[in-house]
Amino acid sequence: MRSFFSNYTLGISGGKKLLMKHKGFWHVLVTRSILMGLIMLAWASAAQAQMMLQVNLDQAVFQWDYPGGGGTPDAFVVWCGTVSGSYTLQSAPVPFPTMSAPVTSVISDPGTYFCTVVAQNSFGASEPSNEISFEAGYAPRAPADFRLTVE
Repeated sequence: MRSFFSNYTLGISGGKKLLMKHKGFWHVLVTRSILMGLIMLAWASAAQAQMMLQVNLDQAVFQWDYPGGGGTPDAFVVWCGTVSGSYTLQSAPVPFPTMSAPVTSVISDPGTYFCTVVAQNSFGASEPSNEISFEAGYAPRAPADFRLTVE
């Protein structure tokens, strides 16, 4: 009597066992699925790396919305850091209802930053907003003493 599994091989991929029909439909399907998954993962990683926003520190402004609810804020504070989830730099309080602040109110040096904003009043501070990340820098200064010479 022939076993059901006689035309199948057991493959291992990424620590997972896969039942594949040797050189048949299942083998091709699983192989193509794994290959497509790897391609999609590489594409998503490359797209994420390219999506880092670059901002000119001379022109960039933080902006946010306040949805209401809870106590009325007295002010907002923008927090930033060079590591996601770790904020060591803070802005001066931005009085409510203003909901913007120049990026240079928190950051003065070029680099990659992760920032959030919190609302605060005399009873405490809110949870942080969503985190944003960006690469900050300055545009180059204009060249000096530009001239034309004739030889």
